[in-house]
Amino acid sequence: MGGFPVRRAGVAVLVVVAVAVATAVPVVGGEGIASAATTTLTPNADATVNQSTPTMSYGANTQLIADGSPVTQSFLRFDLRSIGGTVQSATLRLHVTDISNGGSPAGGTVATSTNTTWSESTVTWNSRPSINGATLKTLGAVTRNTSVTVDVTAAARAGALVTLTLASTNTDGAYYDSRETGANAPQLVVTTAPTGTTTTTTTTTTTTTTTTTTTTGPPPPSSVMLVPVADAYVEDDTPTTNYGHSTELEVDASPVRELYVRFDLTAVTGSVQSAKLRLHVENVSNGGSFAGGNVARLADTAWSETGVTWNNRPTAWQPNIETLGTVTQNTWVETDVTAAVAAGAPVSLGVRSSNTDGAYYDSRESANPPQLVLTLGPTAPPVIGPVVAAVGDTVCPPSGAVTATACRQVSVSNLIVNDPSITAYLALGDLQYDNGELANFQTAYEVSYGRVKAKTKPAPGNHEYNTAGATGYYGYFGAAAGDPTKGYYSFDVGTTWHVVALNANCNAVACSAGSTQELWLRADLSANTRPCTIAFWHQPRFSSGSHGNDATYDPFWQALQQYSAEVVLNGHEHDYERFAPQLPSAAASAAGIREFVVGTGGKSMDTFGATVATNSVVRLSTFGVLELTLGTNAYSWRFVHESGAVLDSGTGTCH
Repeated sequence: MGGFPVRRAGVAVLVVVAVAVATAVPVVGGEGIASAATTTLTPNADATVNQSTPTMSYGANTQLIADGSPVTQSFLRFDLRSIGGTVQSATLRLHVTDISNGGSPAGGTVATSTNTTWSESTVTWNSRPSINGATLKTLGAVTRNTSVTVDVTAAARAGALVTLTLASTNTDGAYYDSRETGANAPQLVVTTAPTGTTTTTTTTTTTTTTTTTTTTGPPPPSSVMLVPVADAYVEDDTPTTNYGHSTELEVDASPVRELYVRFDLTAVTGSVQSAKLRLHVENVSNGGSFAGGNVARLADTAWSETGVTWNNRPTAWQPNIETLGTVTQNTWVETDVTAAVAAGAPVSLGVRSSNTDGAYYDSRESANPPQLVLTLGPTAPPVIGPVVAAVGDTVCPPSGAVTATACRQVSVSNLIVNDPSITAYLALGDLQYDNGELANFQTAYEVSYGRVKAKTKPAPGNHEYNTAGATGYYGYFGAAAGDPTKGYYSFDVGTTWHVVALNANCNAVACSAGSTQELWLRADLSANTRPCTIAFWHQPRFSSGSHGNDATYDPFWQALQQYSAEVVLNGHEHDYERFAPQLPSAAASAAGIREFVVGTGGKSMDTFGATVATNSVVRLSTFGVLELTLGTNAYSWRFVHESGAVLDSGTGTCH
């Protein structure tokens, strides 16, 4: 995108800024002085939007503008997810652009927005975030080539993203430098007190006070920049040609071209707190495009730079991470790929486009190779405890043919059968297709997941109830499935975990608030004395899959939230999806419940719907099993592909 036009009378502009950690400077006092850490962040995204050009994106512009005519607004997003401790102060710094009309008698009003998912490269006036948060300060006069500061402590929270907004009703607009300027980029200066800080005070008879502070907070994060170990593009018009040594990477719809980059993180240690893919648009006349392409993770990490062609290209694309909008010749574009990256393993990323105006990026053979910029935190201590596996939507009828995309129940169940550390298998429903017939359980299921029947804790799915009363399901599992008139029960795992199996087939066993099942759930949770709780049933409350969110199961979620449950496991959607902890209202909250949808047991895979559910973090369309290690007041998870590769992992703590 080209530069933003010089201010014109009668136009209002909106600027958006996103901020990422630039430097972390711990300020540590000497003996007897309280410890604190000061971190200076620059945006991971910022942009301006203009009411008079409502479909234009100005994310790559070097200016952020607040104006009343034309109405122009700005947004800044800062990423505080790598910051620990308690925020004591947060100051926003903006530099007024050094141009004749940069200053203004009214610098604009700084406020907040709850929208932290907008994209710098695609945001426009029509798609801009709502300014729906608190007003923090209204700036007075601002002067060209000077910096202004705003106290935004009320908006900053460690461990979260924050969007700040800048707008004005004054027709003499103010111009600030954006993150694209580099040296004068916006900054968020955050001072935090470490978690775990303790203070003791002793007072002598002369009223002298001595304060001692002990810091137990984590060290500041570190940054690592990687270049690819392999990159290439392929083209459908030349299906046997390899372009691995080309200095450019191309994406296009006509002819169809796809690009692939592979980064090696096997030597990277610590926890990946953020990962940014950076691509440089080639400095040629047709390098840019109105559509930079769709970025996604590739399951294949073994393709060869010198051997890959259209005919043997990687085809197992995961759902899009981000869709790049306009990309401009001789500029860098950046996208957040944190959800696709884990320390200790290689990762392949791909870009492809449905637009016939192709985009050209520099390859690793050029002076501007792709980059993967990682922010790393300390390695979390391992969680030690019993391991349980969870997956649903498992077994085809006996007549089902095994293919690459269907009836994979034997290879997926092998992950459980061949892992002696797994003490229990939580079966998430739709276990035997098509109708849960007893004969099919005794044949197709028996030779796959039936091999771990002795450690199975099942929940029924809708396909089980295609047979009246789910008699095949209850007949096969017997007492392990609970009372056949109910299908819900609970049990304990390890020393600190309580597990609840529920029946989500509400036409057969009522699920509503006040129903027998819901009242039993509340009584069970009330009587539970263990600090950590998991619940599992078939149909998910929240989902980006084809079925979407389903409020039918809100009574379950409300009860589990009231009693501080940690994890909910579901199937039904034939995909894998992990959510951030959230409340029943779908508001993100550390006090909320983390949901996993694991309908990846072998039957078949589905594509995700067009709408991504709020708080969805990871979405994968591939077969595999979720493994949970249930420790003392903590848990860890691994989603294991049928090949044995770990595609998603992390840790959590009990409330």
